Amino acid sequence: MDDLKSLLQNISEKLGFPNLASLFSDKFQESLSELKEIDSTLTEIGKSASLTDSKLQELGDTSFKVAARFGTTANDYLDGVQQMIDSGYKNAAQMAELSALVQTADNLQTDLANDYIMAADNAYDYAGNVEKLTKLLDGQNQMARENTLNMEELANATIAASELLSDLPDIPENKLSALLGTGLSVSNDSGKDVAAAIKDIMASLNAMDSLRDPIELLSELADTYNALPDGSAKKMELLSDIGGGNHADFLDSLLSNWERYDKMLSDFGNASGSMMSDAENSANSLDGALNSLSSTWTATVNNVINSDELTNIVETLNALLGGVNNVTEALGSAKTLGAIGGGILSAKNAGGHKLSCPI
Repeated sequence: MDDLKSLLQNISEKLGFPNLASLFSDKFQESLSELKEIDSTLTEIGKSASLTDSKLQELGDTSFKVAARFGTTANDYLDGVQQMIDSGYKNAAQMAELSALVQTADNLQTDLANDYIMAADNAYDYAGNVEKLTKLLDGQNQMARENTLNMEELANATIAASELLSDLPDIPENKLSALLGTGLSVSNDSGKDVAAAIKDIMASLNAMDSLRDPIELLSELADTYNALPDGSAKKMELLSDIGGGNHADFLDSLLSNWERYDKMLSDFGNASGSMMSDAENSANSLDGALNSLSSTWTATVNNVINSDELTNIVETLNALLGGVNNVTEALGSAKTLGAIGGGILSAKNAGGHKLSCPI
């Protein structure tokens, strides 16, 4: 590293940019610090999953690619892998990549995105089927996008609902998602409170008629309710019988705006690729692009510091620069400079390396 710093200082002086070496040095130090964290996480993953060095190397390479693609960080992805392994998933890397997609598309924090995915998976016994999970999450993303829903609260509602599903009648993913989304859109309640209210309402409807789909019953009830005059005793009776004392106001808002449920159900069904589309837009934003650039730079530093040829490259360039007053005279052109610089950055790029962080 000292040789590389000296080389950068030499180049910066000859180019007339005295701060160039300092800038590169600072960026290298930042990347080395990040690589230390990544290496530590990979070590823990290796212990948890009994992975070989080659598999850990492959996972490290994947972490940079996912981070660059979605504008996140490599270590966030690896933390997700670790959490999925701890939760018993055999396809932890794929589940963590889905989480990275959700984080970028829906602007969710890493822990919430992981909890959201695992809750949805457990609720419908997907057993880590990424294709089924993606379809569900795409639908909810589309609902949020088209109806200005708070995606964080929709994720929290899904998590809470998944914990209550054992006490609910069998409700398909699309219908429950539309019901949760409608509940959020017509109230100021949190996702957790919306899920609790819907659970109680579904239980009341199931007690009334356990042979009917509770969503169909609720739809019929909405038709009856909205046909009654405002303030009628019959309306109050329906709210009391179904919503009880705790959820009467919520049920009133739900039934009065039932057309929103139908719209959200339709939005859910027309959602293929919505998360990826939103993730690409987010990754192409300024913040996303800067994060992607940072991940790419860190990956490049990792390749460089693990290159067996680095010392030879540094010595060769030092010899080339030595004894000349102008770097462009020595290198011939900006094109030649770019070619040699590219040689540094691509050193042993093929295949990747076990992450290590020598200081």
